[in-house]
Amino acid sequence: MFLCIVELSWQIERRRMVVNIFQNWDNDICPSETLTDVLDMLKELSNDPVPVSTTHHHFQLNVCKFGTLLTGKISQNYPDALQALRDFGGQRTQQWKLIYAEVEKLSAEIACHKQIIACLEYRHVLESLPNKDAIKRKFSLTKAPQAATPAWQYTWKLAVEACIESMLQDYFVTKPPPTASTAAPLPATGAKTTTVPATLPPAAPAPTASGPTASAHPSHLLKQLLQNDFDYWAKTNKPSLNAMAGTPNVASVAYADWPPYQRGRGLFNELSGNIHKYGKTYDLRDGDWLRSDGLILRWLKPDVDAGTGEVKWDDEWKNRRLPP
Repeated sequence: MFLCIVELSWQIERRRMVVNIFQNWDNDICPSETLTDVLDMLKELSNDPVPVSTTHHHFQLNVCKFGTLLTGKISQNYPDALQALRDFGGQRTQQWKLIYAEVEKLSAEIACHKQIIACLEYRHVLESLPNKDAIKRKFSLTKAPQAATPAWQYTWKLAVEACIESMLQDYFVTKPPPTASTAAPLPATGAKTTTVPATLPPAAPAPTASGPTASAHPSHLLKQLLQNDFDYWAKTNKPSLNAMAGTPNVASVAYADWPPYQRGRGLFNELSGNIHKYGKTYDLRDGDWLRSDGLILRWLKPDVDAGTGEVKWDDEWKNRRLPP
């Protein structure tokens, strides 16, 4: 009760009235020790320039101002300000849900855009990498391939065979020498002999690159791609140099059916298909292009059939009033 009286008596006049009341109380109502403590507290509060209730009043006033600033709704009292803040918090939660959904949608679109950009870039690599004159000489062609697809397929075949040849070298170098039970029988006395080494001599170590890009060399990456299929083939066929006439024979490796080889061989068509299937809506956004470019692109924008997703290009020609 004393605290309530102190809290409500922050004005000087009210404090004086409270002091008079306490001074007139009997000891039966309020013991003298308690009365002395209360009077000392009131005296201390009378000298305090910022009473407790004033601080509380300022806090409530600041909450009202904050609610008005945040919600735009003028709150006349503390409870109204709190309720306005609660309502605003619920509305903002719904707004954030919409924003998060839009961010998720745009993130998916960006990922798709990056994939298509990568398809465009790497199809350009597949078009530019093949050395058509070298392909003509290597495969004894009467004419160098002109189309991009066969030129890439020849390039991929050369790359895979070069990698398999290197893997065969590594296989026979690291393969343990044959035991006595598996060694080839000695030839008869006087017979002509042809020495075939059981294993290849260790090849001279190739120069290795230093730094973090050493393991990312193209030949190393291709070996990683083909290693599992090569190991399975070697385990199943148990190749030997004797059967290969002393030289690793890439032609004996049935790599044409290996899934990694098939994926690489059809990579050009795969990238082209992704590019052609993308962007059937032909969307254009203002601000992405110069005004002149935007007008030209809108003139070019075809009418896509909603059912099939295809474009009737003959009709598009006519719609632009081009000559038949």
